[in-house]
Amino acid sequence: MEPLTILLLVLALIVIGVLVFNTLRQRLVIFEYQRGLYYVNGKLQDTLEPGVHWVNRRAAHIERVDIRERVLPVQGQEVLSSDGISIRITLAATYKISDPVAAITEVENYYVSMYNVLQLSLRKFVGSVTIDDLLQQRDQVGSSVEETAKDELERLGIELLSAEIRDITFPGSLKALFAEEVRARKEGLATLERARGETAALRNLANAAKMMKDQPALMQLRLMQVMSESTDNTFIVNLTSDDPGLLKQPKKNKKARKS
Repeated sequence: MEPLTILLLVLALIVIGVLVFNTLRQRLVIFEYQRGLYYVNGKLQDTLEPGVHWVNRRAAHIERVDIRERVLPVQGQEVLSSDGISIRITLAATYKISDPVAAITEVENYYVSMYNVLQLSLRKFVGSVTIDDLLQQRDQVGSSVEETAKDELERLGIELLSAEIRDITFPGSLKALFAEEVRARKEGLATLERARGETAALRNLANAAKMMKDQPALMQLRLMQVMSESTDNTFIVNLTSDDPGLLKQPKKNKKARKS
């Protein structure tokens, strides 16, 4: 067999081999924010890390799982407090997939399952407190829901990073009651401040009256001070005083009169 024929046969075999390889094998890229569940004939074989992988095209199946952080909004849940008041709460939960195998194999849809777990945790907490306690502990609602749902979500391969209350909506009648309560509280505070001011004024007047009673001349001195500070006003002054010394005429010097 001639060398050229042999070379052509080798090239043909190489081409056939490449075609067969491409037919049976598939090039697969897993990105940094993904993990790949590698199934062969329906059985989980491995978890693929980021990079390039060659897999059996016919027998293998790859399930990509996104492990980046995400936000799940739990919209407008109508819940009852322990004192029977219906309110609507919107919750926002931040999470990421910590165990791709559990997230895909434990439940049919981990997103729906997580939503239900958060919903039940929220209802459990709100149902255990009164509406007043809920308003006072609003910042603690998220942490309580997070603590309650954490273990169940870990079983599903989900790490709950945070849970926060976005909005609390009250019925219209309850809003009117709250507004009336706030208005009454403000009016009560204003009345209290007025009463304190009047008490202080009365106390000052009582002290002034006591001082004038003990020293009647103070009234005349105060009157003279007012007269000296005022202009274009007419004053009628009663010089009668309980203090005879105030109106007593000064004695003339007898020696000077004799002279």
